[in-house]
Amino acid sequence: MPLNLASPSRKRGPSLTPLIDVVFILLLFFMLSSSFVRWQTVATPLASQQSDIERGRLSWTLLDNQGLIQFQGQRLHLSDQAAITSIISEYPEHLMLIHAQEHIELQSLLDLAETLSLLGAAQVSLAHALRATP
Repeated sequence: MPLNLASPSRKRGPSLTPLIDVVFILLLFFMLSSSFVRWQTVATPLASQQSDIERGRLSWTLLDNQGLIQFQGQRLHLSDQAAITSIISEYPEHLMLIHAQEHIELQSLLDLAETLSLLGAAQVSLAHALRATP
């Protein structure tokens, strides 16, 4: 029986060359497809001189979970749909901003937003309504 004196061959690991090629191609792609624009701000006139109505916004504040609403100093209830409809019909294209107290539940906010939409509001938005509680 002949002796096999050749040294055992080493196991070869995977080649890293294709990986480096792919990373280089991705780097080139993102460098060429990105656009670097300097961010600038636009100076706006003082917004406090205009009221919300002149800016096209109506602010509604939800005071409690039972549907008590405040609109321009007057208190309404969510079930008083005739008064809410008359306000919305005066300003049909205005943005309806809904503000809320800290203890208001999400379902109450959604009920008010849905009521405003159903009564004819074109745009309804929650403004600072959801705050994280510790």
